[in-house]
Amino acid sequence: MSTPTKIEQASKTFLLATAIALFPVSFTYGFLPEGTMNLLFGMDTTVEDINLKNMLRALMGLYLAMVGLWMIGAFQLKYRKAALRTLVFFMFGVAAGRGFSFLLDGIPDWPFVFFFFAEIVMGGVGLRLLNRLND
Repeated sequence: MSTPTKIEQASKTFLLATAIALFPVSFTYGFLPEGTMNLLFGMDTTVEDINLKNMLRALMGLYLAMVGLWMIGAFQLKYRKAALRTLVFFMFGVAAGRGFSFLLDGIPDWPFVFFFFAEIVMGGVGLRLLNRLND
């Protein structure tokens, strides 16, 4: 078994850290959205509509699926590039959606602005790692 290169180790660490960070975020959307959104973001939200609950739980499933792929990519080198690619698209896609919301709806509270910049940074780091793995 060969020793991992620095870039292989860095990409593994990045995928793990991102997966660990997003795992609890997924549950804010779908497990008990009223409680977690109020607790974490101060949003006095009631989610009684079954269609909205379904959408939020589907979003939770999407997040969990991505987290699962990133964990697999962290531990299995043959899936690392695919995991980084999905991470890049996921982060830039979510950031684009937030940016679109900023334009249409205005600037939200600071946690969401922070998430916007964090998603751009994480997408950029993922892209850099992916390019370095391809060298």
